[in-house]
Amino acid sequence: MSEVVVQIRANQTDDVLSLSNALDAFTKWIMENDHESEDSDPPHIMMMADHAGGDCARRLVFQDRGQAAQFLMFWRRQKHNPQ
Repeated sequence: MSEVVVQIRANQTDDVLSLSNALDAFTKWIMENDHESEDSDPPHIMMMADHAGGDCARRLVFQDRGQAAQFLMFWRRQKHNPQ
């Protein structure tokens, strides 16, 4: 299984907090809606800060391409419809 890396710009504290909250909500959503197997593990997501040229982005590493794609859709919805 190969890792899938997603890079997200989250420069301000509010952006980083929103991203962290979205990761928590996404993990909860996956656990509540993943009916493939009762033994399903929660998604394994690693978040790292990536500093380059004065910018700071977050690098998310997923173990599953499908979950990475689902998270990107989830994140875009969260950004457009903050609660």
